Formats: sequence, structure tokens, C-alpha cells
Amino acid sequence: EVLFIGSSRFLDAIDRDTFSEKTGLKTINGSTTGLNLERLKYFAKIAAENEGLTHVILEASSPALSNGELDLPTEEEFESKEPPKDVEEHFQQFFVEHVNTLKYRKALRPKAFLKLGLLYTADTFDPDIWNRKGIARALFTPPEPVDVTDELLAEFQPNVIRQELIGPEPARPRKTNYLFDHLSEVSEVFADSDVKVIWVAPPVAEKETEKNSHPQLTQFYERTARKYGSSFYDYAGIGFDEKFLRDSTHLSADGRIFFSSLLAVHLADEFESEPDDEEEDDAL
Repeated sequence: EVLFIGSSRFLDAIDRDTFSEKTGLKTINGSTTGLNLERLKYFAKIAAENEGLTHVILEASSPALSNGELDLPTEEEFESKEPPKDVEEHFQQFFVEHVNTLKYRKALRPKAFLKLGLLYTADTFDPDIWNRKGIARALFTPPEPVDVTDELLAEFQPNVIRQELIGPEPARPRKTNYLFDHLSEVSEVFADSDVKVIWVAPPVAEKETEKNSHPQLTQFYERTARKYGSSFYDYAGIGFDEKFLRDSTHLSADGRIFFSSLLAVHLADEFESEPDDEEEDDAL
């Protein structure tokens, strides 16, 4: 029902079990490290075709929206490649083409076999843990659930940008920025679907807030909200305590539990189902 898509920041910031427990919705954290725009759009197109999906929460940060092509060679480029002239390179190319063990050597690495176990345990065990640092520490000292009190909610309020909260005059930045173009491209994927798109800028350390949350970024968020009706929750300007961070831009295990709980409470209104026309007629 709810899919998170983003970079390593979202991978470390979202605990799907905590978020599902707080919202009562089936959740998947589809974030990955090293994300670029082309892969983000590709994943988004596949997600948009899923009938059970109702909400997509996209990461609004520079790593998740960085430019870059996958740059995969085409068949023509492979076929037009000249044979290696060096004798050693010639033998290397021969073994790559004729010896499957060498050709598929990456599949024989221990990490590849471990992933098979993740496929069979994903329903009961969070597979994202293997993509994070400090695996052993997380296994033996799991973080405790955080009680999100009214005091904490008041302390960690995001900057919320919604279509209905923005004035009628569009913000006009002094210059164009790749961020808005990328936000528009990803939002366009869901424009013709019933999936509700929510953008979230994850929290960072105090020293990183100026880079990740400033008026120009807000202007680009507002433009996207006007055009597509998306909501933006900007936590990047708050500045999280070190106890919630493993580095300046990634949350720790405790921070992940805390932020997932916090986000579930803040997004509660976004998940409220709107009655259709028939239900409204019955109510009248």
C-alpha cells in the first residue's frame, strides 16, 4: 500500500515494520544506495502499475535526485568493439566469452548466496538490514521503540508544503535548477494514476541543514506541489541530534525507529481515505 523510494538516506531513515505498525498499512522500503534519476523513474513506472499501491513516498534530497544516465553500452557498441591487440588481453577476453565460471564469477560470491536466504525470509525479517552499516550491532542490540509524545512532535515539526497552502502566485526562482526538472519527471510518472505522491526530505545533522533546506529548494517544492498536487514534508531544516545519526546525513538504528514513528504520525492525514460519490450520497 505504501512504497518508499529514495537513496541510502531513506534506506537508513525508514523502518518499514515501525511505519506499518503505526499506520496500519502494508509498507515496503524500496530505497537503494547509489540511486540516479533514470533508475528512479524506471522503478516508479513499475510501481505505478501495482494495483494495491495507494501511496508513494519519494525522497526529496540531492542524492535521490542527482542527474546521471545508466550509461549501459548498446548491442551495436558491443559488436563494433575492436578485438584486443595485446596477447594477455586476448586470452582474458577468450576466457570471459567461453568459461562460464569466469563470466558469472560475481554470482559465486558469498554475498550472492546470502541474498537467496533474504528472499525466503523477507516476510518475517527486514532484508534492508544487510545493506546498512553496523549489522552485527543491530542484530544483537536492536533499538527500542520510541514513544512519540506531544513534546517530541512539537520539537520536530517539518516544513509542510501542500497545494492548498501555497499562494496563488507561482514562485519564480532566479534561475532554473535540475532539482525541479527531476521532481517533475518523477511526479509525471504518477500523474495519470490514483497513487498519491508524497515527498519527504529526510533529517540531517545541524551542520548540514543549510545545504539541504533553504528558500530556493522550497520554491522548487512549491512549483511541483502546484503542478501535481503533491505534498512535501521537509525535515532537512530541523537538525537532528547526534544520538539519532550514524553520520551527518544518515540516521542510526535508534534514529530510524524514531523518525519512522514521527513520520507515521505526521502523515496520518495523508492516509485518510476520501469517501467516493456513492458513500457521500448515502451519508446525505
